[in-house]
Amino acid sequence: MTLFTNGYITLPIPEGFQSVNNQEEFVELFLVDSTKPMTIKISVIPTLAGLVDIKESIERNFKNGEGKLIFSDFIPINEDIYYAAISSMDNGEVSARCNEFLFVKDDNLYS
Repeated sequence: MTLFTNGYITLPIPEGFQSVNNQEEFVELFLVDSTKPMTIKISVIPTLAGLVDIKESIERNFKNGEGKLIFSDFIPINEDIYYAAISSMDNGEVSARCNEFLFVKDDNLYS
């Protein structure tokens, strides 16, 4: 099993996915699998906000913008609390679904 680590988090890379060079700021890992219409992106962004503020901001953005927020809530994973947001967008030409899991630790937002 191939693992990704940045010194703070360690994640298994799903079978079939390959790392792609990505120039986006704060993106630690960008994975694609050419046999699936799916990408996985891991980012670490400095933040002073907590998960409650982040949840409220995401929900407010969906009320004022495009797309549909399907699920928005806190979930426990092991002994930590994560914020999960599942959303979709369909503009007639492109349809996409986004599953996000966010975690704040040591003034960093892991997404």
